[in-house]
Amino acid sequence: MFRMKVLAAGLAALAALATGASAQDYVRGRILVKFKESASPMEIDRAVGNVKGKMKLEPAGDGVAIIELPDNANEKAQANAFRNRADVEFAEPDYIYHASFTPNDPQLGSQWHHAAIHDTEAWDRTQGSSSVVIAILDSGVMSSHSDLAGQLVPGYNFYDGNTNTEDVYGHGTMVAGMAAAATNNSNGIGGVGFNCKLMPLRVTSTTGSASASKLAAALQWAADRGVRVANISFDASSSSTVTSAAQYFVNKGGVVTMAAGNNATFNSMGDISAVLNVSSTNSGDGVSGFSNTGNLIDCAAPGEYVYTTYWNGGYTGANGTSFSAPIVAGIAGLMFAANPNLSGAQCADLLRKSGDDLGAAGWDPAYGYGRVNARKAVDAASGTAGQDTSAPSVSFSSPSNNATVSGSTTVFVNATDNTAVDHVDFYMDNQFVGSKVAAPYSWSWDTTTVGDGFHNLSAFAYDLAGNRGSASISVNVKNNVEVDTIAPSVQITSPGNGANVGMKLTVSLAASDNVGVARVEVYVDGSLAASDTAAPYSFNINTKKWRRGSHELVAKAYDAAGNVGTSATVTVDK
Repeated sequence: MFRMKVLAAGLAALAALATGASAQDYVRGRILVKFKESASPMEIDRAVGNVKGKMKLEPAGDGVAIIELPDNANEKAQANAFRNRADVEFAEPDYIYHASFTPNDPQLGSQWHHAAIHDTEAWDRTQGSSSVVIAILDSGVMSSHSDLAGQLVPGYNFYDGNTNTEDVYGHGTMVAGMAAAATNNSNGIGGVGFNCKLMPLRVTSTTGSASASKLAAALQWAADRGVRVANISFDASSSSTVTSAAQYFVNKGGVVTMAAGNNATFNSMGDISAVLNVSSTNSGDGVSGFSNTGNLIDCAAPGEYVYTTYWNGGYTGANGTSFSAPIVAGIAGLMFAANPNLSGAQCADLLRKSGDDLGAAGWDPAYGYGRVNARKAVDAASGTAGQDTSAPSVSFSSPSNNATVSGSTTVFVNATDNTAVDHVDFYMDNQFVGSKVAAPYSWSWDTTTVGDGFHNLSAFAYDLAGNRGSASISVNVKNNVEVDTIAPSVQITSPGNGANVGMKLTVSLAASDNVGVARVEVYVDGSLAASDTAAPYSFNINTKKWRRGSHELVAKAYDAAGNVGTSATVTVDK
């Protein structure tokens, strides 16, 4: 059985949430351009004609021209092109501005978590949809609560085997309010995905305990009925029965959110791909002291002194990852409302990657991929992020270009973006070798698996809009140290064979080697007569003490490896 505890605490009201208009979209097939006064009509006509556009007769105020573009034109790219012209003052898409949505719930200011996760900005784009259902697998939900009554769709009581889903412990009502309490109804508080519907699935006893079998049954039941989001505010990650049912739910197109637990312990379990495990943060964006952490954490959300619905019909403050998880469930509901075509896996992936990276850079066991950000998540889901035309910046930090590497080498890449880097792919000689979804972006390369010589390394960084930046370097792999076994070649170029010599003899040599000649020597009748370490090799030998008759000259050349080359014998007469 999985047991949970609820901690209630008072909550001080915070300042009202700020509002303001923001650009969310722009008119397709149109850009706005203001040409400088010095631009001639001929130049303007030529500029518009180059993009196969048409200039509308009416200006957009103060001489700003409205230019209609051909079908499938990239508005931002065309605006950038005009902006780079010397005769243009400014150019931009014809942005559409939406008034900020400001809910009228009197206790919304007491819910600090809305500002932290930026869901008020997400509401300017979507407030959820009644076609998106969030299942609350818990102790039931108080159906008469004024901020929940209109939010509910029929669910099921898996504990008693009937349709009575009234709350028997209080926990489920609190969880439900975090996910999707009614909002802008001049009453109480606001929920994250408030236009989504809530499906109460009672899985607990009257003491708040739920078995793995009940949780799994509820997940499968909800998945079979088209529910897109399921929240489990229990730390049930250790149950294969539950995680298997969660995978079934994901395969049906949904997202499962789960509380990390409140024991202040580190969970060494590996990641569970079918579940978004959520840790808790406080109003200062720190990880709550009670929150579990570990290798399975996907993201973090507010869960300390949050304000929510209570089963006495009122409201209460609460602590626990039990209330962090439904915040993420509410964001998932907004994402599915913004883009119903998202798969469950896509929604979960975007949720992870659109968070605000806190703590250690990239993924870490406290925040996962970051504290959730509803605005970024909805933008990524709806395609607003697709309006981003700026590609990530990529560079290799190690090894450097033309560096020599051997053995096991770690390749490090720096990647940044104006919004967020989604992932970095690594290639070696145009072959895909690995991918990283979070910094540090690195790849461990066993260079002994490739031949010695130069190899090309490339890194491609992608942002959430699909823009790609790249960088390439060339490195020299050198694992097999060659043993030099080739002896130098050497010959006596002067005197010639059979030459007559007087009191002095000048001996000249030519020597070469595949690596380099280290030393040459001249022998007369088997005895060393002269040596040198640098070309040109020419020696003056005193022959006063030579006996009359013939004498043999031999030269030797040495390389650094100790190989020795010997010349042909030259015979001279004195």
